[in-house]
Amino acid sequence: MDTYTDTRGERTVGGFVFQTTEDAVLASQELKKTEYLRMHLSYDNPEKVKQIYEKAVTERTFRTPVGYGFLWELRNFLLENGIPEEELKPIPLQISYQLRKNSYTPVPKKKQEKASGQPRLMMYSVILNILLAMAVAAMFAIAANGKSPNILNYEKAITNRYASWEQELTERENAVREKERELNIQ
Repeated sequence: MDTYTDTRGERTVGGFVFQTTEDAVLASQELKKTEYLRMHLSYDNPEKVKQIYEKAVTERTFRTPVGYGFLWELRNFLLENGIPEEELKPIPLQISYQLRKNSYTPVPKKKQEKASGQPRLMMYSVILNILLAMAVAAMFAIAANGKSPNILNYEKAITNRYASWEQELTERENAVREKERELNIQ
């Protein structure tokens, strides 16, 4: 049997071309299940085949055309081996094959609407990024030229403060010594 192949953009499994990769992968998994069942199923006992068929139909084990084809083969085998059609459950399909005008929504228009709004959104984004960059540059300029100590100029500010304290202390000491000399205090 064919397995999952992607040639020329087609997703083919078991002779069926699927529209989406997800469907093709699901069909490939179902193909492996059917191959396993074919190898291990005892076709000598139609009642056993019927039990497996009934269980697969009841539990909706298969959801792709690959699985439905296998169920169809089992159904035909059972009919050929004397099981009446009334005893067999019909194979339930999970898709509707009739397009309804009201249920069809064209996807390309949505993509076009989204695409038409993207240049405007991109322009707003660029303008906002430029404004934010200018604000950051202004904050760095203010921080570098400001008089209060900050992370950029704290060392210089602290050195200047201690230097002014030292100079003021030296001036006071000199003034005290001068007063001591005037008063002859030693």
